[in-house]
Amino acid sequence: MPATQIEEQKVQSLIVPLRHQNLILPQAALAEVITMPELRLIEASKAWFIGVFDWRSQQVPLISMEQFCSIGNPEHINRTRRIAIFYGLENIAGIEYYAVEIQAIPHPVLLGQSDVVRIESGESCEIIAQHVQAVGIKGFLPDLGVLEQRLREQLELL
Repeated sequence: MPATQIEEQKVQSLIVPLRHQNLILPQAALAEVITMPELRLIEASKAWFIGVFDWRSQQVPLISMEQFCSIGNPEHINRTRRIAIFYGLENIAGIEYYAVEIQAIPHPVLLGQSDVVRIESGESCEIIAQHVQAVGIKGFLPDLGVLEQRLREQLELL
């Protein structure tokens, strides 16, 4: 390789299988994947805000990205057996962590700009930054800032 060429920067990423979509994000956003804990359901909230649970001496909210975006049939949604716990990235008080329902264990992958191709999709949702195909797998890049703001709004209503 000539010395003038710059190597493409790659990021350790995860492909996180949801029920009907794949979530694609940097691996550094993920704190842990755990089996479904005992939940305290939140009845007076949006359908996508499922409840809270105790984890590492914290109250962690659990959400469904697919219910947020109305992906799939809500009548056929069963609770998952695993959840992914993400770090709160926007420094919002009370949202140090939050969890997302997932279908299976995330797959690590090293992604560079050339590995991610924007695709058109009929689905539009405020927490989806882009629909993409990454190393041949269709999914979406989330807008975690918007998601965390909507979560903060729901927590304030409780």
